[in-house]
Amino acid sequence: MLGVLAGDRLKPEWLRPWVDSADVVIAADAGADFVVAADRVPAVLVGDLDSVSEKTRQIVPLVAEHQEQESSDCDKLLAHVRSMGSESVTLCGAEGRRIDHMVATLGSAARSDLRVTIAYEEMIAYVLRGPVDIRLAHQGLVSLL
Repeated sequence: MLGVLAGDRLKPEWLRPWVDSADVVIAADAGADFVVAADRVPAVLVGDLDSVSEKTRQIVPLVAEHQEQESSDCDKLLAHVRSMGSESVTLCGAEGRRIDHMVATLGSAARSDLRVTIAYEEMIAYVLRGPVDIRLAHQGLVSLL
């Protein structure tokens, strides 16, 4: 399952292969606009819908609007993924100009009981829980937070 957030650094040519490889694409708010810009349509649109375009909102088959403001659109997306019975999700669109949004996304991913992978333009991040034993097959860089 692929979750698309509204990180403002998403490029259609980068996002398209991720969307094409996913069994289901769920977009959070304006993340749906990025999917449409990649010439695709998400299966589900979730969030408070305060930043998605009306044009995109009209073409997404399932809209799950949640107006409450106690959780982020990423939290709403992760909850929807869980409600669909999935145990894992890959997130795209976590990068952007606003550090508060990026940190909030990492917090949402860390709080979730899902297996969360975050696809950044130049790397892949995994949310790991419990003891971790990392063994690299070849020399590489690993960062732990």
